[in-house]
Amino acid sequence: KERGRMKEPTVFILGSGASAHLGYPAGETFLLRLYDLLKEPEFTKLNEEIDAINLHARHFTIMPHKVKEFLTSLRKSQPTSIDAYLQEHDEYLDLGRYIITRELSRYEHQDTLETNYGWYKKLLNSIRHDPITEPTKVGIITFNYDRSLDTYLFNALGERPVARANPATAAMTTPRIIHIYGTFGNPHQVPYRFPDDPLELSHRSTSIRLMHVETKKEGGNFWNAAYRDAFDMLVRTQNIYFLGNGFHVTNI
Repeated sequence: KERGRMKEPTVFILGSGASAHLGYPAGETFLLRLYDLLKEPEFTKLNEEIDAINLHARHFTIMPHKVKEFLTSLRKSQPTSIDAYLQEHDEYLDLGRYIITRELSRYEHQDTLETNYGWYKKLLNSIRHDPITEPTKVGIITFNYDRSLDTYLFNALGERPVARANPATAAMTTPRIIHIYGTFGNPHQVPYRFPDDPLELSHRSTSIRLMHVETKKEGGNFWNAAYRDAFDMLVRTQNIYFLGNGFHVTNI
């Protein structure tokens, strides 16, 4: 490093703990939150949302009685994570995606992102030292659905004079972030906030891919294009840092 700048190609690999400073729950904490959805008034509200989505969204066909069935089974089975549970219960995939999106999107607050930035600001400051005429040497691979880091860097780096004068140059100096399992929307297009509309939440949920779901084969070697891109990023880097990872065997 030179004056805070990363001189060599560097990749950060992020797990759920990497955004814990923003309140995003992980593992057991997230499961306990899901168990609470069986309590009133949360349970009734969730069922009303499912009814509204079934009425207007063709891609979503969850019968109301499945909500209680899913949450009760989830609690009784005592899984290590929601992803682990869904791996053995494919019949709840659409509902599981929706609930994951619903509960994690609750932590999307722009004010919190700008005041409780944690390690994000240290990364930002190291990128700010990069010459504006050179591509950044930083890449990020994340196993998280949340897009807090994407939004933070997009907003902060977008305020630089060069970003306003030349968006193409700004894009070149912004780290690429690969979400292995998808995310809730591109920060360029989808506001970082919790939507009140269950239909919007449902639409966001279609963008996430659960760990065990094989979405696409790339020459038989990769589960999907994100895995291939992550592999390409890793073979071109010199430094790799792991932050907040649980080192799940599938991810490794």
